Amino acid sequence: MLLVASAAWAQSRNITGIVFDTDGKSPLVGATVILKGTATGTISNADGTYTICLLYTSPSPRDA
Repeated sequence: MLLVASAAWAQSRNITGIVFDTDGKSPLVGATVILKGTATGTISNADGTYTICLLYTSPSPRDA
């Protein structure tokens, strides 16, 4: 019997920004922001800002 275990390190990164109306001056409230190619998203708040927290794993240094 062969048992293989692999550890992974969870990492995160925040992506933040501000969504503006087409005039480029007014923040857009309630805009849906989705990371392209994923189902990860959020909605801009009252001042047009948003934050998306990305979680991803990478192999442990021992596996490299």
